[in-house]
Amino acid sequence: MIFSHWKQGLFFCMFTLLPTSPILATGINNQLTDYYGPLEKSKPSPATFSYSQENDYKVFSFNGKLKRSNESIEDDYFTAGIRTSYGQLFSSQGNGFLGFGYFTTRIDTDNNIRFNTSISHLIPDIGSELFVTYRLFGANVSSTFDTLGYGEDHVYENSFAARCTTYSDIFVKEASIAYSYSSLPGQSLRTGIYDTDTQDHFRNTYLIGGFGDTESHAIGADLALGTDNLPLDLLHGFKIDLGVDYEHISYARYYDIESEVIQGMSGKASLQHKTNIGLLKGSYKMGQTSSTLYAGLHVGAMELYMKDTSYDDGDRNQVYGLKLKLNLYELESSLVPDDTPLFKPPGRRYTNVGQIHHNDSMTANSFYHSPKIHVAERQIYARK
Repeated sequence: MIFSHWKQGLFFCMFTLLPTSPILATGINNQLTDYYGPLEKSKPSPATFSYSQENDYKVFSFNGKLKRSNESIEDDYFTAGIRTSYGQLFSSQGNGFLGFGYFTTRIDTDNNIRFNTSISHLIPDIGSELFVTYRLFGANVSSTFDTLGYGEDHVYENSFAARCTTYSDIFVKEASIAYSYSSLPGQSLRTGIYDTDTQDHFRNTYLIGGFGDTESHAIGADLALGTDNLPLDLLHGFKIDLGVDYEHISYARYYDIESEVIQGMSGKASLQHKTNIGLLKGSYKMGQTSSTLYAGLHVGAMELYMKDTSYDDGDRNQVYGLKLKLNLYELESSLVPDDTPLFKPPGRRYTNVGQIHHNDSMTANSFYHSPKIHVAERQIYARK
C-alpha cells in the first residue's frame, strides 16, 4: 500500500484497454453509480471529506463519502462509505526500524465491512522477516429460491496469512514460505413450508436454503534469484521468481447435501530485466482451472502491458493496456526509469511509512472463497 500526503501532489491514472474477448477489464474499482430522474437537471455531486497526517514513522488517514441519488420523485436514497487507516513503524535500530503495525477499516451503507490488521518484524540475526495479516470481511449474501423467494443475509469470514522470508547476498536472494487460512461458518439463509395436494395425499414439504461451513488452507514456497549489478550497457540486473502453492478447500455437509473437498496445485514464474529504457516484466501462472501469461514494459509512471488468460473449458481472454500515473508537481521525473533495486538487502530496515502494507491476498473486497448455497427439503406425507 502506498501512502501519499495531500501536499505531495495530485495524481491521476488513465487506463486504455483493447479487449479481444467479451469480458472487459477496468482499472477503477468500487465506483458508485449515479441514478437521476427526469426532474433533475444534473447528477448530485457526492459530499466527500478526508483527513490525513503523516511523519517519518507514523501515518493516519480518514476518508468518507455521502451521496444523494434519485431514480424518480418517489425514490430518494443516500449512500455512504468510510475508510480509516493507521500505520506506525516501531523498534528503532540504526538508520531505521525493525517492525511496523498497520490497521485499516472500510464500511459502506450496504453493511459490507473489511477489517485488516498486519504486523511485520525483521530478525537481523538470521536476515529474515516475519509478516502476518488478519482480515474480517462481512458482506450480504443474496439468494433466490423458487418457493422461498429472495433474501439477503449478512455473512462474516475470518482470514489469516503468515509469511516468513529469508534474505541473502548470494545468487539465491530470497526464499520464503507462506500459509493462509480462511473460515466462513455455515448459515441457513431462507426457510419455509411448501404444501402440495394430490388425490390421495397431502404433502407438507419443509424447505431450507443455505450453506455449510467453508474452510480453506493454503501453503506456498517461493524463490527469487538474480542480481542487481550487471556490467552490461543494456542489462543492469535481472530477477527470476519461482513459486508453487497447494490449496485445500472443504465445503461441509448441509442437511442432505453431501460435503465436498477441492484441492490442487498451482505454479508461477516471473522474470524482470532492468534496462536503460525501463523495466521489462514477464510472468506465467498456471492454476487449477486457468493459466495466465503477462508481459509489460514499465517506464517511470507508464506501463504498457499485455495479459492473456486461457481457461480449461476452452475460453480465452486477451487484454492490452496502457497505465499512466503522473505527479503534476514533479512531471519531469514521472517518465524517468525507476532505479529501485530488484532485491531487498539482508540487513535492511524499514525507513519510511510507504513500506507499511497488508498481505496482497487479504486486501480484496470479496470472500476468500464464496460459499456454495444449496436447497434442502424434508417431506411429510399424510393420507386424506
